[in-house]
Amino acid sequence: MPSSESTSTGAVSAAHGFDMRAASAWNPDLALLIARILIVAIFPIAGYLKLTGWAGTVGTMERYGLPLPTVAAALATAAELILPVLVILGIWTRQALLGLILFTVVATLLAHRFWEFEGAQWFPQLANFWKNVGLIGGMTVVSAFGPGRYALRP
Repeated sequence: MPSSESTSTGAVSAAHGFDMRAASAWNPDLALLIARILIVAIFPIAGYLKLTGWAGTVGTMERYGLPLPTVAAALATAAELILPVLVILGIWTRQALLGLILFTVVATLLAHRFWEFEGAQWFPQLANFWKNVGLIGGMTVVSAFGPGRYALRP
């Protein structure tokens, strides 16, 4: 039977070929870079779709009853295209994340009011509401820890 060895930093298990010491050497700065990229990845996609479907975007802002729907659409599109780039590059990361958090709160309360839906539309609205709550939580964590070492301006 293969032997196992324990250390204060982890355990090496010859039976499973997994070295816990390697797992404990995880780089938090690399984790923050990966988190910055993944937590904002959805925004440029949404911004691109807003831009390429401009008439529909403005129509959506009108449907939500926003004043100056063209300006609202432009601000939403700019937020979704510019702020994620700042987060990924690590430039004014906390400020950009705060902007995205505020944007996501407003967008969630405007667009994913699941409590107003019934039938087949209820669950997609519920799922998008809670997806956005999760994004807000993730952005809050990254903001609390900062961009890490792999940033243009940590």
